[in-house]
Amino acid sequence: MLAFILCFSAPSYGDCDISLRWDDDPPYFMVQEGKLVGIDADLVREAMGRLGCGLSFQKMPWARALRELRDGHVDMLSGAYRTTEREEYAHYSEVVGLVSPNILFIR
Repeated sequence: MLAFILCFSAPSYGDCDISLRWDDDPPYFMVQEGKLVGIDADLVREAMGRLGCGLSFQKMPWARALRELRDGHVDMLSGAYRTTEREEYAHYSEVVGLVSPNILFIR
């Protein structure tokens, strides 16, 4: 988790609002008893909480999420594989745990 947190620490620590795309993808993101839970949902909540950042989850399909990230309407995607094309408009974190190896950010 430390590598994930360090990726967020440079830009406006303590004064940020992050939007994260999600879709039903157990065990990473899922709704249980009306609450969004899962490995990635919990990890991102913890990291943003430690940084004092606000966090909003936006449910959308993957292809749309990639467009929204590229266009600057979504700040973060979880579980995105590294590609040359995506590196042109996004930053990747270091590996975060063994389950979800990549996090994708808008530049």
